[in-house]
Amino acid sequence: RDPYRCPLQGVAYNLKILDLPYGWEKHYDAAYAVPTNPADMTPRKGECLLWGAGTGNPVETLRIAAFGDREIVENNNPVWDNAVYFYMSMGLSGGFSAAGDVQLTPGDRGFFNCAGRMSWLLNGYGGYRAGCEDELEDSQVWRKLVFYGPPGVFCDASICPEGMILKTSGLPSYCKGRACAVDECCQAARICTPDVCSLGTLLKERDVRPRYCAAAFCQESECCSRSPKCEASVCTVGHFLKPTDVMPPLGVPPNGCRSHVCTIAECCNESPYCPLDVCPYYQGLTLTHLEPTPFCSSYDCLLTDCCVDAGVCAASDCSAAFALNASARPYCDRPTCTEGECCYPLPPNVSVSDVEFVDFDLSALEIGGNISWVPPEPTIPNVTHFTVHMANADVQVQVGTVPWGTNVFTIPTNTLAASSLAVFCAND
Repeated sequence: RDPYRCPLQGVAYNLKILDLPYGWEKHYDAAYAVPTNPADMTPRKGECLLWGAGTGNPVETLRIAAFGDREIVENNNPVWDNAVYFYMSMGLSGGFSAAGDVQLTPGDRGFFNCAGRMSWLLNGYGGYRAGCEDELEDSQVWRKLVFYGPPGVFCDASICPEGMILKTSGLPSYCKGRACAVDECCQAARICTPDVCSLGTLLKERDVRPRYCAAAFCQESECCSRSPKCEASVCTVGHFLKPTDVMPPLGVPPNGCRSHVCTIAECCNESPYCPLDVCPYYQGLTLTHLEPTPFCSSYDCLLTDCCVDAGVCAASDCSAAFALNASARPYCDRPTCTEGECCYPLPPNVSVSDVEFVDFDLSALEIGGNISWVPPEPTIPNVTHFTVHMANADVQVQVGTVPWGTNVFTIPTNTLAASSLAVFCAND
C-alpha cells in the first residue's frame, strides 16, 4: 500500500471544498457545539478520509484539514499516516497534529506548532480546537466536517504527450477529475536553440538532437556537441594548417570551428609558391617543376619543399644527329636534361641532287633565275634548311637560304655571274 496515496500529504490549510477530487462525499457536518461521537469520525467507507474544520454555514473553505488512509486511521490508535499524527481516545478527544506530541486534557492543549492541531472532544461535548484557536466546544461558528473518497489521482509525466512536459510551476497537488487532464499537468516543452550552447560547442545536427527538451530548461548536454577542431586533413593542396598560437584569422579558431564541418577558410592558410631562385645552382639543385610552381609547407619555403637534384648532361641525352656538348653547363635547369641544353647538331652528311638553274637574265656577265634541286630523303634528321652559294675561283659567297621543304631559290636578275652555283644541306 502506498502510504501517501490520499490526495494531500500532511496538514492542509484553507482547502476549498469545491476543490476536493472527484468522488469525495460528505459523511459528517456539525457545529462545534454539537457533541461528537466516534461514529461521526469514522465513515467506514471509502479508501481515504478527511477530517477538517471551518467557519460559516455552509462551510466553503476548510481552515484546517488532513487526509489519511481510512482503514489505517480507523483501526489504529494513535497512528502516523500520510505525514499526520491521528488519534482517537475514548472519553478524551480525537483529532490530528502535525507534530507527534499531544496533550489530551481532554482536548489537545499542545502549544508547539499550534496551527497544525485539530481536536474534537469525545466525552459528550463537541469540538475543542481548530489550529491555534481552542476552547471552542460551545462554538456555533466553527463546524466539524468529515469526508471520504477514493485515492488521489496525481500528475505524472506519462500523461504529457510529445512536445509537453510536467508543469514546472502551478502543478496541482492532485487532479480533480477521475483522471488527470493534459492541461492540468502539462506545459509546452522547449526546443534546442543555439543560445543553449556555450563557447566551444555547437547545436547538434537535427537528426541527433531531441525534438523537445526533457525539462523546463534545455540542457547543453542534450542540445549541444563539442565544436570540431581544425586538423591538417582539412587543408587541400596549396594550403597548410594555421598556427595554434596566433589568433584568427591567421591562426586556427581556439574554440573550434563554427559548424560541424571545418572549412579551409577557418583552418588553413594559402601556401606561398616556391620562388624561382630558392634552389642554389651551385649545389646541383633545381626547382621541382610542377604546374603550377610547387607550394611551400610553411611560411618559410624549405629546400625540401621546392628543390630536387638537377640533371647532369650525358651522351644519352643526345639523339643520333647530335653530339654531347663538352662546353655545356654542369647542371641542367630541370631534373631531366634536354637535348638543347646538352647537345649540338652534327653537320649534315647528305647532299641534294639534280641541281638545275635556268637563267632568264640575257645580259652578259649577269644572271637571274630559278635554281632547283632534289632534297635528300625526308627522314634525314639533321637537315633544317638549304643554302645557295655562288663561286668564282677560290671565292664562295652565300646568296640565299630556304627552309627544309622548299626546293627552289630565285636568284635576282642583274646578279653578277659566277663560275659555279651550289646548294648545300645545313642545320642549326
